[in-house]
Amino acid sequence: MGPPVKSMSAATTQIKSGDRDARRADWDKKQGQLDGTVAPDVDEMGNAINPHIPQYMSDAPWYLGIDHKTLKHQQKIPSKAEKNSTGRLDVWYKKGAKGPAATKYRAGACENCGSMTHKKKDCLERPRKVGAKYTGKDIKADEIITEVSLNYAAKRDRWNGVDLDAVREEFSEVQAAMPKPEATGETRGNIRVREDVPKYLRNLSTDPQFHYDPKTRSMRANPYPDQNPDEVDFAGDNWVRQSGDVAEIDQKQLFCWEATRRLQESGDGANAGKYIHMNANPTEAEMAFKQNQVLKEDLTNKQSQKLLDAYGGEEHLKAKPDELQFVSESYVEYRADGTTLSGVEAAVPRTKYQEDLFTNGHTTVWGSWWEAGAWGYKCCKQTMKNAICTSRRQAAITGKSAEEVAAAKAEAEKQAKMAAELAELEAAMVAASSGDKEDAKASKAKEKEAAAQKRKADAVSDSRHPTADEMEQYKRQKIAADDPMKNFLGQD
Repeated sequence: MGPPVKSMSAATTQIKSGDRDARRADWDKKQGQLDGTVAPDVDEMGNAINPHIPQYMSDAPWYLGIDHKTLKHQQKIPSKAEKNSTGRLDVWYKKGAKGPAATKYRAGACENCGSMTHKKKDCLERPRKVGAKYTGKDIKADEIITEVSLNYAAKRDRWNGVDLDAVREEFSEVQAAMPKPEATGETRGNIRVREDVPKYLRNLSTDPQFHYDPKTRSMRANPYPDQNPDEVDFAGDNWVRQSGDVAEIDQKQLFCWEATRRLQESGDGANAGKYIHMNANPTEAEMAFKQNQVLKEDLTNKQSQKLLDAYGGEEHLKAKPDELQFVSESYVEYRADGTTLSGVEAAVPRTKYQEDLFTNGHTTVWGSWWEAGAWGYKCCKQTMKNAICTSRRQAAITGKSAEEVAAAKAEAEKQAKMAAELAELEAAMVAASSGDKEDAKASKAKEKEAAAQKRKADAVSDSRHPTADEMEQYKRQKIAADDPMKNFLGQD
């Protein structure tokens, strides 16, 4: 008997019989290949060999006599018949290819064209008046016929026999002819920004009605109960089931039930056991539903016409055309400045509320003036709705018009304001220069005097309410006589 068979290559045997340094170097190389720091081995075809393949698979058997790294012994060696077979997906026969043409007619060839691959009845050439059998001229080439033995996969491969190089070339030409989109900040290659929110993140409430069923991937309730279902992109699966043609289908189903019930209750023997079923006979159900809709519409029209014949009023049901909605028969001529020359101008539509209503002697309406967050009258600039207009009263006293009185009042207010600002500026300058208490008291007295003059001017010019700043200043200066804490104010 021969030696026992071992899966061991000759190269491995030589290394094991060598010295210790060679084995150590071989071990370090294998570890480096496993770690990725050393390039893997390559076979005779230049393909890299995966270092993680087990040794019993990567090492060739000893009886093959292979002394280098390879995986060729793991591949199936095709037979000569398999190499020449057209059943493989990478092998195909030539379609429509022709070989060399003969120079004279051969026995058994086509009598029409002289080709050996078909007979006269199968010839696709133009029928000649005198065939090539008798003339010996213009002999056509023989077709190249290949015996095809396709397997199961090759028969069903839709790309079998296609010239892939031609397809790639055509695809490249099409891609080159297509316009290329300009690169913007929103487009990044073929990456599409996905902004679809999954159902289970739309409402994280623990309420059972907002439960998300992962098995059926459904959320039946509306996850946005406080919003209009028509304005959100997802309103629950129950809302989807009630949209579209669902209402019409439910209406037809209800009609089928009612029609079947009437047929059974009619007592007619011909209708006994007859049903109008929407699923069993949808055509009959659809036709019956349409006929019922037509009869119902005819009945409604007859009842409406009967009421019109009895009571009249048909002319009120006819609406005017859109062209006659705003047409008037009144003729009006206008001047160049827009005033009416002849005719009566159409009345301006008014509201149900009273307009241009002047009360308490005011020449403007309430709300024509706005100041410091309060509405008032523009004529006298008063912010009390029930106040009497002071512009006419002052005009009667002074003999001036209301416009002149209003202008004078505005000028007085402006002068008083300027006087107050000037007094404050002088007091600040005096206090900064002297720092004496007497000067401070004098400046305060001047401020009080300026404020008194301003109040006097306001009282003469207008009976208006004090502003918020004036009320705040008044409250700070006024101290009740019986306040027990008044002596401690300003000490902290």
